[in-house]
Amino acid sequence: MLKGLALAFAGVLLLTGCASKPADPNWTESAKKVFASGNPVAAYDYAAKDLNGARRAQAIAFLQENGTTIGPAIKEALFKRAREDSRGASGVNEDMRAATAAGLISDADATDLIKIATAADDKRRAEKAVADALRAKRLAALKPLRLHLVSEPDNRLIVDDVKRQLSDLQGAVVFIDAPEKGALTVKVKQLRWAERQQSERMRTLTVGYYESDPLFAALLLPKGASTMIDVREGGVELEYAFEVSASENGNQIGSELVRDTLTQNFYQCSGMRVQNVFGGISPSNGFPNQASQSFCSGGSTPTDLKALGTRAYVATAIAIKRLGPVQIALKRYQEASA
Repeated sequence: MLKGLALAFAGVLLLTGCASKPADPNWTESAKKVFASGNPVAAYDYAAKDLNGARRAQAIAFLQENGTTIGPAIKEALFKRAREDSRGASGVNEDMRAATAAGLISDADATDLIKIATAADDKRRAEKAVADALRAKRLAALKPLRLHLVSEPDNRLIVDDVKRQLSDLQGAVVFIDAPEKGALTVKVKQLRWAERQQSERMRTLTVGYYESDPLFAALLLPKGASTMIDVREGGVELEYAFEVSASENGNQIGSELVRDTLTQNFYQCSGMRVQNVFGGISPSNGFPNQASQSFCSGGSTPTDLKALGTRAYVATAIAIKRLGPVQIALKRYQEASA
């Protein structure tokens, strides 16, 4: 049987022209350990997975030389993969065609393997359908937390902006427009909201002749000249404070102070030019050194206060998520969704 297997290997090898490929000594040594171990999956990986490459040629040569029986091992590995391969029947079918073409398994075996893989597919689909149905039943029986969110002073924009940052609570929490018995009321009290826009300013960054890279200075700068770069700077600042409190049936159950000062500065480089020792100006053809290039590359565009406001509402939403009833509702939803 082994001789027949070896001849089948050799026949396909000659047809595909792989016999001329040189053997890899390192692979051969590792192959010896694999075949000697009798591990069917490892044997299949070495001899069947690369059916048109050098590994197959070396596997055949090793089989012929050592008389190792690999046929049953490959077949066992293929049947195991047909049952367990996450790719399903279509993926297993690719292995079948390749293995059959190389004479590793018979057509009858290939047919049986596809049947096994198809049955495994059907089983996985059935198991998923049952799991989905059970999950849907648990979620239908789940009672989400009913939450009434208000602000002080009464400001619809604050409520809407905070709700937007709580969108990941969908399913665990239902927002209601009026207080209810048994519902959780969360109040976001604005204690401070101070916006400050820094005045924009311009300054000039000067890089002297001897501060420039030697090659840049030698090729692009007149003797003693400097490179000048205009830098526009500015920024915005938001100082905010919110008190987040929660009550249930008129009883307060928790509160937290959320406050911070957020600052976002910016700068931009422009108008790079060369000024010679006589005061003459000409455009610059590049950055004079790595430091000036890194500085200008790190510049940013102006940030509006809206972006800082969003960060303030995110922090407020995180405080709401830390409330005990919200934590419990979220945990129940996650368990039901699992």
